[in-house]
Amino acid sequence: MDEYQDIGPEEYALISAIAGRSLDDPDLQLSLFVVGDDDQNIYAFAGASIRFIRQFEADYRARPQFLIENYRSTGHIIAAANAVIAPAADRMKAGHDIAIDRRRSKAPPGGDMAALDPVAQGRVQVLDCRAGDVAQAMAAVDELVRLSRLDPEWSWSRAAIIARDWRRLASVRPMPKRLVSRWRWQTRACPASGACARCSSSLTHCAAKIRVCWPSVI
Repeated sequence: MDEYQDIGPEEYALISAIAGRSLDDPDLQLSLFVVGDDDQNIYAFAGASIRFIRQFEADYRARPQFLIENYRSTGHIIAAANAVIAPAADRMKAGHDIAIDRRRSKAPPGGDMAALDPVAQGRVQVLDCRAGDVAQAMAAVDELVRLSRLDPEWSWSRAAIIARDWRRLASVRPMPKRLVSRWRWQTRACPASGACARCSSSLTHCAAKIRVCWPSVI
């Protein structure tokens, strides 16, 4: 069973009944294998409680295994995430920091952006901006636009702005469609031929060169 940290009292009772936890005959009880992370509980507002995953070991006489290799994020992102979550009390993974997977252990900690971004070099940044939802949301959008101009393989489908309350993003919610629409227009195959006056590149129906010639996104 996956995402066990997100179950509530009703799911807990159902799982216990299916597993036969209350049965006296151990031969009638089912083996139960669950995956979860108490650091990732985000459904407390819907009744979910990390109490259930934290007591799973006692409930089922289970033996925990800690999966600490991260296969997605860069070294800088993993280090920042470990630093942010470390002060949380009563974590199950206390003392088991997340680490980059062994296959990527020698990769630049900033990932591809280490070479592409002369400013942050792939580090996690805290942006300096005015107080207020609009100013903060626009600062995030501006930073994404800056990064999009640096990465020739940029895809807006891989970008996201997250807030504690979705209403705080009301001022920028229309922006993604505009950005994606404009980006698609700019990266379409160029019907022209010859050289571009801005970058002196040969335009032979190459979408990558259109990104160079027309860098403005908004």
